[in-house]
Amino acid sequence: MQKYTELQQEKSEDAAIAAFDEACAWHRKGDSEKARDSYLRAGLSKDREIATASHFNLATMSAENARKLAGEQPDSV
Repeated sequence: MQKYTELQQEKSEDAAIAAFDEACAWHRKGDSEKARDSYLRAGLSKDREIATASHFNLATMSAENARKLAGEQPDSV
């Protein structure tokens, strides 16, 4: 029988994975706001792989947004 804290940790890890998956889906659909919120939730995970991937994808979204604002000629902005 598992201890309560182990079960809570498993639920927390499952929630982080679910938040990351949800964020990826929102990101692919183009909903940056919902994707950002979900990536931020997943980024709080104690699982370093999930947290790292979430922060990487947040940075990717920032670069995509900057590209949209600056266009192909960022020096002209």
